[in-house]
Amino acid sequence: MTIKLYDIVKMNEVNEHPLFSRIEVEKVDYYREKNKVVLTLHTPSLLSYQEYRTIHDSITKELHTNLDLYIHSDEEGFVELEFNKYFHHILKNHKKYHIFSQGLIQYTDNTVVFLFGNQNDVNDANDCIEGLLNHFYKFGYHNLKISCHNHIEEEPIIEEIDLPIPVKPKEEVKKNFHEKHYSNRYENVQLEDVKEPMRNVIVTGEVSTIDNRENKNTNSVIQILTIFDGTSAIAAKRFSNKNVSAEEIMKLKEGTRAHFYGSIGVDNYSKELTLTINKIEELEKEVIIDSAKEKRVELHMHTNMSEMDGICSGENVVEYVFHLGHDGVVITDHGVVQSFVKSYNTVKGLLKKNQDRHFKLGLGCEMNVVDDHLKIVYNETDDTLNDLTYICFDLETTGLSCKYDSIIEFGAVKIKNHSIIDRKQLFIKPPINIPPTIIQKTNI
Repeated sequence: MTIKLYDIVKMNEVNEHPLFSRIEVEKVDYYREKNKVVLTLHTPSLLSYQEYRTIHDSITKELHTNLDLYIHSDEEGFVELEFNKYFHHILKNHKKYHIFSQGLIQYTDNTVVFLFGNQNDVNDANDCIEGLLNHFYKFGYHNLKISCHNHIEEEPIIEEIDLPIPVKPKEEVKKNFHEKHYSNRYENVQLEDVKEPMRNVIVTGEVSTIDNRENKNTNSVIQILTIFDGTSAIAAKRFSNKNVSAEEIMKLKEGTRAHFYGSIGVDNYSKELTLTINKIEELEKEVIIDSAKEKRVELHMHTNMSEMDGICSGENVVEYVFHLGHDGVVITDHGVVQSFVKSYNTVKGLLKKNQDRHFKLGLGCEMNVVDDHLKIVYNETDDTLNDLTYICFDLETTGLSCKYDSIIEFGAVKIKNHSIIDRKQLFIKPPINIPPTIIQKTNI
């Protein structure tokens, strides 16, 4: 006799879902000492993470016991998005598997590959694979395979051989081999065309931001970059290892232009496509020159000191305009002057290195001004309040909008000689329901 889930547990969430009506109960074990139920369910397809949580939480609430829920599904394979949700659930509840958060995930059929930056992380992750697979087995991933690898490729060994050709300088031989070795195996891509994980790619671009982080557990450095190639930008990661020392990683600076060799996959934390870098080949930075015969001078330039008005520092603005070949620039920040000193010192340093150049820096400020005779009182008299009879009133409304909200209460008092001589209070029915927050604030 087949027992359906809704036959033994009455849950609104389960009964209303068409998939759940087909879930069968395979086995139930109860452990009195631990007050725990081990429940095995048979499903026609893999459950999404949300569906699994709904069943688990509803049964736990109804039975008032601890619950281990196992899923046997007729469906094989998995959806990457749902796999990631289950994966982060495991990381959140089991700290021993946090080593996997250091890796980059790639998916191949029923196999999940974790790529790490050094062999120590690979070894630690391999020790935890069996336990991780047991957790995924509970969720119905019975054919799942997990493997861990070091994504940093070993440098090929160049053997010396005797050939009847002239001996070239050592640097030139290395460069030629490098170009041949990588060009044959890596594909040039533009970031605007990257829509999914890709292996063995070359991204040519400029480093926008750098964040170097030390991993004390493995005594290594993780470098997190942002790379812009002129079409789009991507986050990138780089790990210190036996091929790239921490000192060499630290040498990379913002603004560096280079070929970045590596693979693109989904990062565990950001859940965004991320480039894991195998090798960097630095290039000379492109210099943009204004070729116009009569060059313009920008007279109204904002820097990042102008809140919500500019994104570039004064130093970057000055250097860019200087190398364009312009004769000057005028910085006019919005209500502030904090960029003046660094901008001036930057110009001073550039002219010291290029004494034949003529360049001027203009400094200004965009001010907000108001009428110093702003009129806020009308029909004024010389009478004092003590000699007058006047009315003070207050309003309660359904909100703060003069267009969409309405008055719901009016209250007023008439005052003479500092004493209340009359009062008026009334409620007004609005054309809309009074919001709960207003009811709570006004008790109306």
